[in-house]
Amino acid sequence: MVADNVQLSRKRIKLLFLNYNLNTGGIETLIVEMLNGLPRKQFDASVAVFEGGGALEAAVYEGGFQLHDLQKREGFDPGLVFRLRQLLKRERINIVHTHNFSAWLYAVLATFAMPGVKIVHTEHSLVKGNKRRRFLAEKFCARYTRHIVAVSEDVKGKMVDLCGIPSARIFVVTNGIDTGKFKSSPDLRATARAGLGLDGNEFLIGTVGRLVKVKDHATMIQAFTRLYEIDNQTRLLIVGDGLELKALTREIEQADLVGKVILAGDRRDVPALLSALDLYAVSSLSEGFSISILEAMSCGLALVATAVGGNSEILDHRVNGLLVSPADPMQLFQAMLELRRDNRLRHDMGKRNREKITREFSMQSMLDRYLQFYFS
Repeated sequence: MVADNVQLSRKRIKLLFLNYNLNTGGIETLIVEMLNGLPRKQFDASVAVFEGGGALEAAVYEGGFQLHDLQKREGFDPGLVFRLRQLLKRERINIVHTHNFSAWLYAVLATFAMPGVKIVHTEHSLVKGNKRRRFLAEKFCARYTRHIVAVSEDVKGKMVDLCGIPSARIFVVTNGIDTGKFKSSPDLRATARAGLGLDGNEFLIGTVGRLVKVKDHATMIQAFTRLYEIDNQTRLLIVGDGLELKALTREIEQADLVGKVILAGDRRDVPALLSALDLYAVSSLSEGFSISILEAMSCGLALVATAVGGNSEILDHRVNGLLVSPADPMQLFQAMLELRRDNRLRHDMGKRNREKITREFSMQSMLDRYLQFYFS
């Protein structure tokens, strides 16, 4: 239910989610979940993207929502500012909810001299590096934004330290999960494992995420190679698609692990695949507040994850997971081996994870926080 202190409006609020695309990913999945979770008596919600054709667009249409393709041109596109402004006027949008930097910048530029449109911005990650112009731009955008949200204390700290945005302007709202959708199921487990060609005896480690360099699947494969040398009943499932597919395929072939490392591609049955796992692993070099980790926890899985970004805020080392250094295949291997061998520890961690997600990271608790921003 909506938090008691939220004053509901009698008039339906026209809310537009703005993101680069709706390709499969954590932010994009979150947008779809929020669309379906908003109270429809109070909201008329829709989505706009810079680049159409994403895999999750079907889910938007299935939910009965509008989707607008702004057809961004390469580089900075001044025409996009005009097209977004026209869309806001035509659809009489009251709130634009932006996700990450590019959407935020274009929304701020498009809403100049439009006092009837307010911006709510969510920052999912802010990677350190030589990005001075971006950090200055974010400080500029903050001046024209009603509410600024960071998905973790780590992201908030970087926005304060790197962008110079006052700490008091930034609220932390952790991502939420549909705990009814993401839960372990013996039936789903059996069906998913059969579909993956497993006979039931293999120990299956898995990870879900875009195949991009920041996720560092190469380190995951190197760690698994060592594990497989010790225990040939282990298997590794990598769910996702992306630019690193060819390089990872080549690495698997060179390690003679074809069929042992399963590249499942982009999948819509992630809850079933998570039920099929015995252990969840994350090798990312950087994270904001990982939705895939929350989903795995909701399914009662123990985790091994790199101690980056919000991962250390979600996981307590040796309580509900094992944290390791990034880009260190030996540490990752040792952690996976420990949880492979210690059934009791793995089971206890998984149980604590399900309890933690239900208690602290439900989709409804996250929505309630955002509703407070939408109505203020």
